[in-house]
Amino acid sequence: MGYGIDIAIFTRSSSFDFLGYTFRPRKARDRYGGIFLNFTPAVSNKAKSKIMEEIKSWKLHRKTNLSFIEIAKKINPAMRGWINFYGKYHKSALYSLFFQLDKILIRWSQGKFKKLRTSLKRTLKWWRRIAYSNKHLFSHWKLVRSF
Repeated sequence: MGYGIDIAIFTRSSSFDFLGYTFRPRKARDRYGGIFLNFTPAVSNKAKSKIMEEIKSWKLHRKTNLSFIEIAKKINPAMRGWINFYGKYHKSALYSLFFQLDKILIRWSQGKFKKLRTSLKRTLKWWRRIAYSNKHLFSHWKLVRSF
C-alpha cells in the first residue's frame, strides 16, 4: 500500500498542540494487523504538567488524618474527568501521571502508618496488597497497575 513512503514526510517538527492534545505521527495498526504511521492525538506535555501541578496542590501526603476512602472520594472525580478527556486517545500517555500519583499516595501511607516509614520494600508490598484487594478504590487503578 505504500506505507513506507509516508514515513519520510513526517519530521520532528510535524507536531502541534491543540486543546491539551499533541498531534504527531505515531505507529498504529490497521484492521489486518499491519503497522502504519498515523497522525494521532495524545495528552500534551503541557497538559500533563498542569495535571501534576493540580495533584501536587492537593498536598495529599500531608492529609494523614484522612482514610483511603476519603482520599479516593477527593481525587476520583478529577481523575475520572482527566481519564475521560485525555484518555480518549492513547491512554498509555497518562500512565506516567498515574505512576506519579501512586508515588504520592505511597508517601501518604508512609506518613499515616508508622510501620511503613522505615522500609520502602515493606511499603510497596503492603501497597500492592491493598491495590489488589481494592481494585476499584482509585479510578486510575482500573486502567493500570503502575507499581
